[in-house]
Amino acid sequence: MRKHTDGFFSIDPTHGFLPIKEPLHTLPKPYIEVQKLIDLMPIEKENGQPGLLATENAFEEEVKKLPNYIDSAEKEKDPFILAALFRAYSFIASAYTLAPAHHSFLKTGNYGKGRERLPKNIAQPFVAVANKLEVYPWLDYHYAYSLGNYKKKVATGGLNWENLFMSAKFSGMDDERGFIMLHVDINQYSPDLLKSVFGITDHWGNKDQMNKHLSLLATTLQRMNERRKLMWEASRWKHYNDFRVFIMGVKGNENLFLMV
Repeated sequence: MRKHTDGFFSIDPTHGFLPIKEPLHTLPKPYIEVQKLIDLMPIEKENGQPGLLATENAFEEEVKKLPNYIDSAEKEKDPFILAALFRAYSFIASAYTLAPAHHSFLKTGNYGKGRERLPKNIAQPFVAVANKLEVYPWLDYHYAYSLGNYKKKVATGGLNWENLFMSAKFSGMDDERGFIMLHVDINQYSPDLLKSVFGITDHWGNKDQMNKHLSLLATTLQRMNERRKLMWEASRWKHYNDFRVFIMGVKGNENLFLMV
């Protein structure tokens, strides 16, 4: 296999593991209420004011008001809108189920139990979109959490984390942005990673070609690791818990999802 594409990602030596173009930053008008919830959700909003997740149970109340977009989701065909919808519902679902655990952590230093069920107006369109993308309906690394969740500050600039910001957020603070966007930064070298691996397999037994692509692989891994080592510059480790519960909160909540 030399290429896999779903219209949003194209796993090949040109695009690597990143989308074929920059993801949608906001949802189109038919889904405006979902976008409003995403904008109001973070602990700290764009204007610096407290968002819904800053107050216990505030987010739950707003989720109840959200229309059920199941019909629109089932008809949607645009891969970039589907990816943006999956991202939005992933963040909403994670925030809804794990907000109680987050607030328990703030009070006690320990995870509390999350909510075990999603309301239909979230679960149904989320599953519909996930089925279209052929992925599981939960916060994932590709469409939702990182690689489908960036926008450049300067359009002509590069993919270094300093030039990126998030479309969907939990904390809304700089440490979350740095943490998540550094993953995009690292993946800017993934096209050469695939190019080198394909080159090695395509030229197996050809010493000169194999050495050429092995050299590219080594250089690419070195570049990726150089960026990876900037993690605590991009995101201060003492602030990881500002958003950690929402991405790792199933740990310590074994009653969720019938875990044993």
